[in-house]
Amino acid sequence: MEPSPPAGVEAVEWLLLTSEPADRTGDVERVAGWHSCRWMIEAFRRVQKSGPGVERYHLRTAAGTSAPVAVRSAMAVPRMNLRRAARDPAPPARPAEAVVPREWVAVLGRMPGRNPAG
Repeated sequence: MEPSPPAGVEAVEWLLLTSEPADRTGDVERVAGWHSCRWMIEAFRRVQKSGPGVERYHLRTAAGTSAPVAVRSAMAVPRMNLRRAARDPAPPARPAEAVVPREWVAVLGRMPGRNPAG
């Protein structure tokens, strides 16, 4: 049950179904921690599918699929980092290279219309 709901609002009761043992407090925290990763995993899958096009390899054999999916998954990681950095409410205090590969910064910095001062 939600410990302190907003005034005038009924508390929400959350139920998490799992096949993992959750008899003790530590077990419950462990399973809930795994569940909290679900949102990042779903976002990663969306990034895999939207940019690198990993879904087009799903109709081939496992042997022919694993290498392209692995490469495209590695390509998705910097995009996830960029997504997280773009949503960070703190002002940008780190260089772009801390978020995306140095090559990306070099290529994007050479694009026409790029403001050299910013």
